[in-house]
Amino acid sequence: MFIKKVEIKNIWRQDFIWTLNEDVDVLVGENGSGKSTILSIVKEAISPIDDIELNYRVFDPIDEVIIELTDNIVIRANSEERKISGNIDNSLQSLNLCYINTFDVIEKSVNPNLTLLDFEIEK
Repeated sequence: MFIKKVEIKNIWRQDFIWTLNEDVDVLVGENGSGKSTILSIVKEAISPIDDIELNYRVFDPIDEVIIELTDNIVIRANSEERKISGNIDNSLQSLNLCYINTFDVIEKSVNPNLTLLDFEIEK
């Protein structure tokens, strides 16, 4: 299972639409452009955890996020209602989510040519 499309309504007064490939996708932009914010929103919306554990503050700067997965699964997170809904079932457990925040990682490697991202992709 993988993410096919991410749509964030009214983030920085505009809509963000990201159509992803099944292989590898890269989100690039200047420092401070919102890459980490977008990934945090996606991570929080698809994390298979109890509702009480969700960090809804991540959704405060937006109106809604809509995430389309394979198998016609759609997840909607509405910031005003503080609610995540959709045709979600236990299949989210099979979603391979690897969120690497480079601000939280001290990278140490015996191979200076191998980054943390390389390591995670290889896994």
